[in-house]
Amino acid sequence: MNAVKQKGHVNVRMISGDHIETAKRVAYKAGILTDEDLQKPNSVMDADDFRSMVGPIEQQQVYNDDGKEEVKLVLENGERFITILEDLKVLSRANSDDKLLMVVGLKNSFKSVAVTGDGINDI
Repeated sequence: MNAVKQKGHVNVRMISGDHIETAKRVAYKAGILTDEDLQKPNSVMDADDFRSMVGPIEQQQVYNDDGKEEVKLVLENGERFITILEDLKVLSRANSDDKLLMVVGLKNSFKSVAVTGDGINDI
């Protein structure tokens, strides 16, 4: 299976509510997941495992460039998130909170994030 063409250093990840085997098959057919990815231990993860590894979202009080106080969302275990992120392509059995965990982790890792969805839980 050909991988999704990666232009501009874009990494496509799929976050799904589906069972892990269903999500894996869909991602493989879509080219998000390759044979090489399937050899990596964290390329496909269940959201429960992901959540337990990166921990919950915490709120931190920070000051922006204008000196105004803001709330910043961070992961309890952001360092673990970064190591998982290297291989993670598919997150299965995920809910909206898991999607937020992923976005917060990516943004805290100074990544640009774009999200799309196809259902009511993707709002």
